[in-house]
Amino acid sequence: VNASHATSNETNSGPTIFAV
Repeated sequence: VNASHATSNETNSGPTIFAV
């Protein structure tokens, strides 16, 4: 499952997509 909008990096490079 890919969850977007995770870390504070979203403010720098957009929503962060990581594997859950």
